[in-house]
Amino acid sequence: MNLRARLALAAVAGPVLIALAAGQVRGEDLRQRWYFGANLSYLSTIDDVRNNAAIIFTEQYGDDGIPFTGDPNEIQGCGQFGSDTFGDPFCDPRPDDLLERDNKIEETFYGMLTAGYGLTSWLNLQADIGYFEGEVGPVDVFLRDVIPVPSAAADPNTGTITRLVDRQNSNPAEFGTIREIPITLSGIVRFRKDSPLNPYIGAGLGVVFTDVDVSKDIDVLNQRLADLRLKLAGNEFGKQISDASSTGTLPQEWFVDAELEDAFQWHLNGGVEYFFNDRFSMIFDARYSFINQDIHITLGGIEDQVDFIIFPETFFRSDGSTQIFNPGGQPPNTTCAKALENINAGLNPGYTITTWMNYGCNMSDPNAGNITPNNNPSVQCPTTRDFDGDGLNDRCYNNLTPSPSGQAQPKGTLVVQTGDIDLTAFSVAIGARIHF
Repeated sequence: MNLRARLALAAVAGPVLIALAAGQVRGEDLRQRWYFGANLSYLSTIDDVRNNAAIIFTEQYGDDGIPFTGDPNEIQGCGQFGSDTFGDPFCDPRPDDLLERDNKIEETFYGMLTAGYGLTSWLNLQADIGYFEGEVGPVDVFLRDVIPVPSAAADPNTGTITRLVDRQNSNPAEFGTIREIPITLSGIVRFRKDSPLNPYIGAGLGVVFTDVDVSKDIDVLNQRLADLRLKLAGNEFGKQISDASSTGTLPQEWFVDAELEDAFQWHLNGGVEYFFNDRFSMIFDARYSFINQDIHITLGGIEDQVDFIIFPETFFRSDGSTQIFNPGGQPPNTTCAKALENINAGLNPGYTITTWMNYGCNMSDPNAGNITPNNNPSVQCPTTRDFDGDGLNDRCYNNLTPSPSGQAQPKGTLVVQTGDIDLTAFSVAIGARIHF
């Protein structure tokens, strides 16, 4: 049974059970009387962020002008995975089975304190203050890449690289914790005021003070985003939102962050109150709160989703240095300028200017080009050695066996999806009142 079904059952069963317990206890007149109480509530936020995993987008609709009808001039299928552009039609790289992964606010219990005064025998003025705390997330993070690896029998960290493999890795990140303190003022209209069982309805307004604590998961994710070697960025519709960088040096500007402000709210509520005597009663209450505020979780303050085309993360160590080299000197091989810095820093005394020049670098223009392993007559990729003078062993590859999906070159795409969540919510509560 889902949550809304349970809430509906409770909304029906609660008044019935109280009514059965009512017996012959007489009603109480609340006119010019104060009451104080506390509620235990269960809150469900109505909104969530729907996952875009199944999205397909195209601007080439064919002769009929209607997408995905299969007419002769309509482009079918998806753009090629791992290319340095976004294709048309564009398909989200994630598997469709991730469609059920929603970003939402946790459904959980929260407390509320109440104070009220009977203006008449049928109308009360009531003030409430509550405290809600719930988890927000997850932010969806999905990696699809093709990486060079050794044979299955070899050590994955030191073995000779001979083949490509396909990877898919879903690693959602919990965003953090949201706190809400609603302060409201309501008018409550009572019925059957001469009976111990008082149905009532109400309406009111107030403010919600909000705060959010970002989790360490997001700190880790943002550091990962900062370390990416970016070639291109696009949104959920396959639209390019950045310049292109064949060297993987596109500046990272799409970090995960949130914006949340205090908000005005108004609400409708209804329920029943049962009086055990003239001092003590219990209530069952259902409330729908309309809150004109979202928690805005974005990338770079603008985007809900960014698809990053990247060099595979396995090419680099945690400090950002390159550890896997292609034989021909294409990016992301270490630049000649960086390798010269390593020589000047003395990181590997055996790596000299001659070694550097054997890898295709030239003192006449030391800032040009990248380390090229196959330029060195004594090197035959695949092999292992320090190619860039940083004192660490690197590996290079050549003539790789294609991946099981037929991919012939290393490549990668990282998808991060965030979104807005409306704070409007439905809650049910049980509580106790003391009357004076």
